[in-house]
Amino acid sequence: MNSKAITISALLGACAAMSSAGSTTVSTYDDLTEDFYGESFHYNGVTYSDVNNVAGVFPSGDTFDADGIFGLGHEVIVENATLLYNDFPGWGSANNALTFGTTYVVGDNLSLGALSTVTMTLDEVADFASLEIAYYENGPWGGIEYHLDAYMGGSLVAMDSFSISDLGGRDNIAFSSLSVGGAEFDSLQLYATYGSEYSGPRALLDNLTINTVPAPSAMALLGLGAMGAARRRRSDIPPPSQAGPDPSCTRVGSAMSPARLFVRAYDPFMPGSTLKIDAPDDFDLARDVCSYGYFVLMPNYWDVKNQSLSRVLEFDDAPSACVIDQRDDGSLRARFDRKLTRDEQKQAREQIARMLSLDLDRKEIRAFHKLDPRWKRSGRARLFRSPTLFEDVIKTVTSCNVAWPNTVNMNRRLCEVCGRKSASGAYSFPSAKKLARTRVGTLRGRCRVGYRDQRIVDLAKMFHKGEIDEGWLNDPSTHDDEVFKFLITLPGIGPYAAGNIMQLLGRCSRLAIDTETIRHAKKVLGYTGTDAQITKKIKAHYEPFGEHKFRSYWFELWAFYEGKAGPSHTWERDQVSTTFTAANL
Repeated sequence: MNSKAITISALLGACAAMSSAGSTTVSTYDDLTEDFYGESFHYNGVTYSDVNNVAGVFPSGDTFDADGIFGLGHEVIVENATLLYNDFPGWGSANNALTFGTTYVVGDNLSLGALSTVTMTLDEVADFASLEIAYYENGPWGGIEYHLDAYMGGSLVAMDSFSISDLGGRDNIAFSSLSVGGAEFDSLQLYATYGSEYSGPRALLDNLTINTVPAPSAMALLGLGAMGAARRRRSDIPPPSQAGPDPSCTRVGSAMSPARLFVRAYDPFMPGSTLKIDAPDDFDLARDVCSYGYFVLMPNYWDVKNQSLSRVLEFDDAPSACVIDQRDDGSLRARFDRKLTRDEQKQAREQIARMLSLDLDRKEIRAFHKLDPRWKRSGRARLFRSPTLFEDVIKTVTSCNVAWPNTVNMNRRLCEVCGRKSASGAYSFPSAKKLARTRVGTLRGRCRVGYRDQRIVDLAKMFHKGEIDEGWLNDPSTHDDEVFKFLITLPGIGPYAAGNIMQLLGRCSRLAIDTETIRHAKKVLGYTGTDAQITKKIKAHYEPFGEHKFRSYWFELWAFYEGKAGPSHTWERDQVSTTFTAANL
């Protein structure tokens, strides 16, 4: 078979002769003949089955059945896609790809078959898998999501997903990838959804990469444990193509308790510096921290019991964990796990002020409440953000084309793998300097950021080299249109991401429209029509709010969330973080 294998296990004494070495195989399908291969097909250690065996719906409202004349077809198909590879030589490995359904085009031309679901059962237990996927976006396919789930003994252990672009007009070819890792699994399921139902977009697959786990040696099975003692946890090992220590990242195990990743406010004491920070008279820590979804992303931790915020702040010499609470006189107290230098204290005040929007002008708040008096009584105006623009940008990139639980997981892994430990053992969000010298393979394989890997490194390098002028972006004299035009030139930043970064800069004149916006418009505003038609209605609805469009939209959405899950300052992070979408709430 034409598969690529890279052996990653070395012999460990005499015992190694009796054990199977783990390896990575890449299924390219290029040694196969273009043809139908049946409803169950075994190739290169993987059995493909249960193809398109579900009923579902398309974005147009049309439906399909699990079987019969209105089904999508159950055949596994090898398609000669030479013309696609000629036009897009950077995707996959020419000339064959895998597709599914009922038909294929003979010769160099091709068709993308329908794919609602396929199960891939592995011959050997694995701890990493990825695949490349070509699909149609926009047109009749916009808004569909592709998912890759990994299972061990029937239990879900890892997942990844992305959303198909929905910009209207005619459809066009697009490319992405999905990957899972950090846990051992014995099967994969690739499937598509639209809302809460299955869907059936068109797709080609290539370069299915599987990293298998070495089988235990006979000596280990006899209880001598020589191999087991020598092996590291598989979750600590990057994909074999990136094997070897990454000097920019920390090795951690996937079983780490969340309690070690942040400082709880009810710790007996914080032995370092304590800062008193004056806050505006209208500032409310609980309301203004728990105002935007990033407050549940690592390294942030909102302590419901003590109504305080914990996280690690980055400084040049070393990070420091801090706990922030609000005193009876309205001021803020920030306690640290080590003594801060005078310069670090200044930086800490600046980072906390940015995070909590303490510098938001009172005139701007009054102007917002005048335009949208719904929020005057509650005092809502501030939106929580990160201590640095760089962290906000990376958090935004991790929130694009993916379900919220995956965003939560990516940020957790970025902190665990690439963050620095504070004196109390909590992890920071990695700095631009750190991510700029992190291997792309580490980000993809261990932080599970998928296709975002290179974009994150490129953004980090730009920030680290000073190529992004934060002074210009924050300057009130810089027009919002100019800021938006600049942001969409950055790697991985499209219209949604640019709109979101703008509000994180305090520029709320643009909306950040994504699938949550569309769901909100349908469920709360009662809008109907295609996504493109609904988008036009959304823009018209929020236009009267002028410079505060995003605030009005977001607090409306946030009120819906709170109506389902209760006040946000009562949300336990590790419970809410996996259900933080309108669809789930």
